[in-house]
Amino acid sequence: RVMEESGRCVVFMQDKRVALFQYLHCGEVVGVACPAIEPPPPELLDPQPASTGWVGLSDTQVQILDAALDIITEDGVRGASMRKVAERAEVSLGLLSYHFEDKQELITSAFTLSCSRLIESSEAALASAGHDPGARLRTFVRGPFYADFLAADFLALRITVWAVARTDSEISAVEEAHYSQYIDRLAGLVCGARPDLSPAQAREAAIDVSAMQNGLWLDFARHEDEEALERGLQRCEAVAEGRV
Repeated sequence: RVMEESGRCVVFMQDKRVALFQYLHCGEVVGVACPAIEPPPPELLDPQPASTGWVGLSDTQVQILDAALDIITEDGVRGASMRKVAERAEVSLGLLSYHFEDKQELITSAFTLSCSRLIESSEAALASAGHDPGARLRTFVRGPFYADFLAADFLALRITVWAVARTDSEISAVEEAHYSQYIDRLAGLVCGARPDLSPAQAREAAIDVSAMQNGLWLDFARHEDEEALERGLQRCEAVAEGRV
């Protein structure tokens, strides 16, 4: 039985043993209210991650895309010719063209892989975060700030993605899709930790945190100040958890 309650979509489920109210966000469970019954399973406390769409890439494809990302970081998109990428990846130009029809497809695929890895890092961090909704939220917030993603090359690549997205509609679509995926996932975790919020309020909190994260990336790229980064991450956690 489905009904609307205080801006939330509520689903009532009942069997011989248990009655659950499951709060949904974008079609996924983000919180559970269980009056007078035992606590719900931990997997119901936040939504399951959406697929990045990159399961099944071959080793050769990843090798080519990594070579493309390296060259983009060094020389920009203009410097990433098909021939140069093939040489860096140590594959023939014909093999590269077999996997990626033209430069546009190659660059778009490379940026997609880069964005996917960022989200997957945050998801992987959750594997050791336990079942406490607050701990899971804090872990996800810090997910994009592990060593590999604070390296100068990766930060330069992210800035390149943002710059190219302004004039390239395909890259813009890739960047926007992954941004929306990240925000949706973060909003779901916010709802899990703060079930008093509506989905719209949780999404606003997620957007605020994401904006702060982008600022931290840029600041660290300029100054490499680890203490400032830690203070910033603590403030991101506080915003996510509603402590400020």
